[in-house]
Amino acid sequence: MLPALLSVALASDPSTPHHHQGELTPIASKPSPIALTAAEKGKLAQGEVVQRQSRGEEGGSGVAVQYIFATTDAVWDTILDYDRYPDRVKNVASCSVYRRDGADLYVDMQNSVFGFKFGLYTVNHVYRDQGYMTWELDYSRTSDVGDMIGYWLVEEVQADPPITLLQYSTEMQLSGVPDVLVRYLTRESLVDGTAWVKRVSEGG
Repeated sequence: MLPALLSVALASDPSTPHHHQGELTPIASKPSPIALTAAEKGKLAQGEVVQRQSRGEEGGSGVAVQYIFATTDAVWDTILDYDRYPDRVKNVASCSVYRRDGADLYVDMQNSVFGFKFGLYTVNHVYRDQGYMTWELDYSRTSDVGDMIGYWLVEEVQADPPITLLQYSTEMQLSGVPDVLVRYLTRESLVDGTAWVKRVSEGG
């Protein structure tokens, strides 16, 4: 079965417009922290991640929450250091900012998961002073997902010693993407998304 899966060709292309446009509604305001149970708060205090996700026929959504034992500045500096993603983030082959428009960063991220190579072109709206960042696809380029939106929420919990609440969320439509890749993008990537930020921000 694996050879058959590996023969599936994905087709990200920076020279052609995305064929699925605006199927998901972009995030227009600051997200709120999710309500946590006492047990979940206990997990966070122990340095563990709290994760929730849902999966449909054509994609999925999810959110991961983690306490980072570092300052908000350290967390932001880690998230926005796109050039170093290939060295820090699992399955990222290359990552770069190809356009800057005020606080908006246009990012080209090329990934390799289970032998599949796929590309994402996103517009990242950074509101660092307000503690959040949102993104959606750059529809002027073709990405290897139907549509995608998401956000980072970065909030100080405690100043001394520093504790930062990090909340990462993404929603994707993935029609035409191999099922093994759908499972990764809607489940494992959520935990990976906060784990690497925690490791780097805390100096690991």
